[in-house]
Amino acid sequence: MSIINTGLFGSFPLTVDSVNEAVRGLGAGAYALGYRSEDGNSFYIQYVGRSDTNLNARLLSHANEGKYLRFQYAFFDNAIQAFNKECWLYHTFTPKDNYIHPDKPNGVSCKCPFGCL
Repeated sequence: MSIINTGLFGSFPLTVDSVNEAVRGLGAGAYALGYRSEDGNSFYIQYVGRSDTNLNARLLSHANEGKYLRFQYAFFDNAIQAFNKECWLYHTFTPKDNYIHPDKPNGVSCKCPFGCL
């Protein structure tokens, strides 16, 4: 079995303090939520998402829900790049809690890089 690198930073505990410490500033970004293996060497993705404008605020909303234990993230230059990363994460890891394909950013003409939208 091979382990695929997400290309995201982390993992970090999904708490308000940890999000505020790790994810500074405003901007578009993609993220993965999940948990770490007992030995700490693997990150298991349960959900992927993105924010087109404020990644910190989006992750804080998940932290306040208390459903997931850890997160990984990355900022991108714009919403299309964040959408492309979210699609890659979705198609590569098929997270169990993502019930539908990621939606494209509002007001932008783009397609899933995997050709499904």
